[in-house]
Amino acid sequence: GLEGFFRFFLGQAALKQMESVFVPAGFAEMEQLKYIDPDEARARLALPKGKRVVLFLPFPFDSVPREFWPHWIYGRSRPIQLLAMTLAGRWEFWPYAARGYNDRRVIGTLREFCDRHEVLLVTKSRQKNPVRRYVAALSDGVFYDESHYPATILDLAATADLCVHFYSSALGEMACAGVPNVCISPV
Repeated sequence: GLEGFFRFFLGQAALKQMESVFVPAGFAEMEQLKYIDPDEARARLALPKGKRVVLFLPFPFDSVPREFWPHWIYGRSRPIQLLAMTLAGRWEFWPYAARGYNDRRVIGTLREFCDRHEVLLVTKSRQKNPVRRYVAALSDGVFYDESHYPATILDLAATADLCVHFYSSALGEMACAGVPNVCISPV
């Protein structure tokens, strides 16, 4: 584990010296979870009591490099995908465009799932990654970082029954909150 790593790189003497001043504390933000009452969190977020919640953390288009796949295939409609592939000569993405694989289809499928199971679809993002209009239109609620304490993501974790995300670091927060999650890889 971590002790073996430090012992290997620092040596036994340095490890002993470090132990005299270093106390591992875990994921400090998660300490907030024990103080969050799910009913109070629902009230703060204006989510109806007694209704299950799927928390969706959308693809962070504005935080990923301007690569072809996320910006011209996954994030676009079929006509734009076809135009982009034609102009760039990138036909390896044809099967995805032909099947209609894109972000709109993901949120549409998630909305259908939530409707079928009578579950709220709640979307959370950050200001640096604005929620796209079509995602907001299909969501029952859209949240950014409304509060630092308790952190909005933890209020949502306290109310969520499932989290769907794209390789989000929120995986750690959901794990600490005991929320099952599905990671979607758009490639």
